Amino acid sequence: MKPSMLLEPYDIMRIEFPFLPQTSLLDVNFSSQFEYQASHNVSFSWQNAELRIEFLQTIEPLNQIEIFVQCNSTLSIPSTGIRAASQPKYQVSAALGPIQWTTFVPPQLVGAFKEAPMITFAPLIAEAVCTFTFNFSVLFPLDRNDTIHVYLPRWSPTQGVLVSSDTSRFHFQAEVGKLLIVLNSTIPEEELVTFSVQGYRIPVEGVPDSPLYDLKLDVVSRNGVILPSKFLNYPLIGYFRYSEILFDNPIAGHVSNIEINLLPGMPLEAHDTITVMLHKFLYSGNLSAWNCSIGFECTLEMMSLTSNVKDCYTITKNLSTIRNVGGVDKVVFVETNFTECPQTLVLKMLKLDVFPLQTLEWVNITLQDMNISLPTYGVLGDITVQSDAVSGVVLATELMRIQKVGAFLPGTKLLVDPVSAGAMVNLSLQFQASMPFHANDEVRLSLSGFRGDSGNFVIVSDFAKTGHYDGVNNILKFSMNGDIAPLSLVHFFIVTDMILHSPVEGIRIDQSDITISTDALDGPILPVVIDFVQPIGSFVLCQIDWKDEPRAGQLVAFTVKLMPRMRILVNEYIFLSLAQFGSDSLIVKEYQNFKWNPGSKLLSIKVVNPIINDELATINVSTHLGIKLPSNGIEINSSSILLWTNATEGPTSPTMVDVMQAIGNIKSSVRIHVEDLKHTVALNFTVISSFDLHPSDSLVIKLGGFLGHCQGDLLPHLSFDPSVFNLSSAVCNTSDSSVTLSLQVESDVPKGTSMSVTVSKSAGIELPAGGLTTSADFDRVTIRAEAKGALVLETPFLWTGGSIQRVGTLQQSSIRFDSTACSSADVSGISRSCIRAGSTVSVKVSFTASMPFRANESFTLCMPGFRGPENVSYVTLINSTVAIRNNRGLWDPTGCDGAASLSFEYLDGIAANVQSCVAISAGAGIRLPALG
Repeated sequence: MKPSMLLEPYDIMRIEFPFLPQTSLLDVNFSSQFEYQASHNVSFSWQNAELRIEFLQTIEPLNQIEIFVQCNSTLSIPSTGIRAASQPKYQVSAALGPIQWTTFVPPQLVGAFKEAPMITFAPLIAEAVCTFTFNFSVLFPLDRNDTIHVYLPRWSPTQGVLVSSDTSRFHFQAEVGKLLIVLNSTIPEEELVTFSVQGYRIPVEGVPDSPLYDLKLDVVSRNGVILPSKFLNYPLIGYFRYSEILFDNPIAGHVSNIEINLLPGMPLEAHDTITVMLHKFLYSGNLSAWNCSIGFECTLEMMSLTSNVKDCYTITKNLSTIRNVGGVDKVVFVETNFTECPQTLVLKMLKLDVFPLQTLEWVNITLQDMNISLPTYGVLGDITVQSDAVSGVVLATELMRIQKVGAFLPGTKLLVDPVSAGAMVNLSLQFQASMPFHANDEVRLSLSGFRGDSGNFVIVSDFAKTGHYDGVNNILKFSMNGDIAPLSLVHFFIVTDMILHSPVEGIRIDQSDITISTDALDGPILPVVIDFVQPIGSFVLCQIDWKDEPRAGQLVAFTVKLMPRMRILVNEYIFLSLAQFGSDSLIVKEYQNFKWNPGSKLLSIKVVNPIINDELATINVSTHLGIKLPSNGIEINSSSILLWTNATEGPTSPTMVDVMQAIGNIKSSVRIHVEDLKHTVALNFTVISSFDLHPSDSLVIKLGGFLGHCQGDLLPHLSFDPSVFNLSSAVCNTSDSSVTLSLQVESDVPKGTSMSVTVSKSAGIELPAGGLTTSADFDRVTIRAEAKGALVLETPFLWTGGSIQRVGTLQQSSIRFDSTACSSADVSGISRSCIRAGSTVSVKVSFTASMPFRANESFTLCMPGFRGPENVSYVTLINSTVAIRNNRGLWDPTGCDGAASLSFEYLDGIAANVQSCVAISAGAGIRLPALG
């Protein structure tokens, strides 16, 4: 105050406080109720609800006088405020100018709430943009331009702050930590005022129980001022300054130990809880509560969330089923859609009544050896932590750091083209992942067993274009060129450009070392086995053994021995391609579970008993099917026999069958030089082997039915071209029924070489008595080999594709000059006629041939010394037992090396061992020799 008059000692100023209680207690204990300070020397007293100030010094006019009086806590402004009627008044009793009761100017009006202001907000999540609603009513009217301040420490407005109410009655200004509302119209006394505000972000620290974060409201009006007042009982919001979850075995669907680290931003008292929601995790244990961290007790339980559609997955699985294809039941894979809705594992941590957990103290939980499995489709987020702490509730909030784990949904598929072991292949990859892919996320295939040179390749796909194959580590990898939404079914056709070969041993249907992985940012996947890899069959063993006595070009029985690396199931097929084999006809033959098609040279074998992988199986093929060995035999390293199967667990491409015993063929021919049927003959043999001959190999020729005295060393009686081949030895052996020649080779003779050997008459080999005319005669002329290169059993020359010169003999041959009757009775009878030398005679010739005659073939009678017509001429037959062409013979005076001859030509063929008899009368003019 600045008094306009002079104040002298003992002048008194009285101040009345109508709003203070009227009690004598103040008079008694004044010194304990007030503290005071003054700019001048004064004394204070309290009397009759008045404050009395006595001036103890002279104070000049217009001097500033300042007096500070503070009431203690028992004295306060009334809850109804200070209205105009209860304003303090003062009076001055001064000798030089008294002042009557006067109100202080300007008056200080203190407003009051009718009820404490209230505020609510949602969501109750730190750092969330929320909507809050507050209301209040005051005990005085509010006028235009009065202001309302809402104090929101560290709250920040977004660009879209809205205040919903009757906007014609106010306007507002949003600021960091404060909201200012200015009224455009009056509000009656005690009216409830409500505002709803959208667009403020709660502080990252939440709303703790701290004066620094108190939410307050003040009102500034000319009718009363309400200083900032705290809202009543608003919810406290806690937060976690840091939260994370880690796994030591980050593979979807697999058991893993779990580490959870939490740093609460609010204190935790006894009975406060922290709950971690492990959505889609699996827990098969039954663990009771345990002390999981200092001051905490933990429990685990499963909670069903199947009613929440967002927790459900639609997935595609490749399921095996049996279908009839072409009359054959086969296992096929069918893509089928499924919806799966997993549960949630709840970890609840109860704060024990030990010591409160202060702000910024870590809570570390390790779930070890508890048989907890990660979600089947990975960990992509959606792991939340919440707390009901008294000092700040935390609603379900996703952890700040989640070790993400991706997953491939069932149905990953890798196809190989062609389906062939050890072949150059392209690949087709299909998968469906639970997480998204982004550009530069990489997919890796570990292709155990595959081989090839390192290099780049092309991909035909909407999501990748190129990749690289690491031939050292058998890793094929490629990167995405764009985004792929989660759960998308994607395909990649990988053209390896001839750098990649499938495993030589094939691919098993249950092979576990062909894996897929990814470093996808939103969920890496450690190597996991691909659900379906195109199985490729192969054989540990695949061979053929001949049965009985196999000969080139003849019917053969054999055994197929195989040891597959995969199972071959009932009603599946094994196919055997016998390209060079033959048959007597082109008619398809079936026998038991075998079918032989001579046209395609394919033997189909239906499996009637399962063939187990890695176990030896034998299949016996009989001669009932009419399969013949190739005419040239078959070599050990022949590639003409191929075997494959359509086995579901591993079809194979044509695989070369090992021929354990080569079957050779020696094309053999013989020509006989006959000078005298009753004496030894010279033989010329020509042999061509279908396999290489080596030193010490032997060729054994057996001449069944031949006779003679050939014995011992044969080399002196042989002739051959030593520039073509050479013989180290040749031995001849004659028995009662055959002559055997054994020729030992001295040098290598390549297959296909024509070897010609001539055996001279001096060797002493004689023709069979009946010649060589019948198939039985021919079948006894055989050849075999004792050779390293192939097996050649004793085989008739004609079976080898060679030839034998036919040599016939005439039996019961006779000539008579006294008869023309062709009867068996007189053929051998004794002549009783008188026939003179040099006379004209009839001629009757009779014989039986060991061989047949065909039409137009002939026989000749050589007649040295006989005479007849001077020129070649025909003579007519008068009798005959066989049909002779034109019924006449041909007389040639010099037809037999200068001697006379009679020749007869058959009109029709006759069989072997049929008698031929012809007769010519004496009228033909044929004369006996002059000397008889």
